[in-house]
Amino acid sequence: MRISEVQTKASVRRANKYRQFEMGALGRHRKYASELIDLWSAFIDMNMEVPAGHGRGARVTKKHIDMCWLQFQGTLLKAMVFNEGEEE
Repeated sequence: MRISEVQTKASVRRANKYRQFEMGALGRHRKYASELIDLWSAFIDMNMEVPAGHGRGARVTKKHIDMCWLQFQGTLLKAMVFNEGEEE
C-alpha cells in the first residue's frame, strides 16, 4: 500500500477528530487512499501531451502537476457537493 497506517489515522483525524471507525474500516480507508494515489498518477500521465520517451515535452513538470491538480480537485469537489445535495 502507498499510505501507512499512521498517515491514514492522521488523515481521518484531520477530517473529523471525533469520528469513530469500526474494526477493519481504517484498513479499507487505507486501501482506497492508496488506489486514489495510483489514479492521481494515471490522471497526470493521461493529461500529458507528449508520450513518455518522445523527447521535448515528455517530462512531467511542476506546472503539469499543478494544472492536473486543479482539474482533479475541481472534479472531486463537484462530486462531493453534488452528493451532499442529494442527501437532503
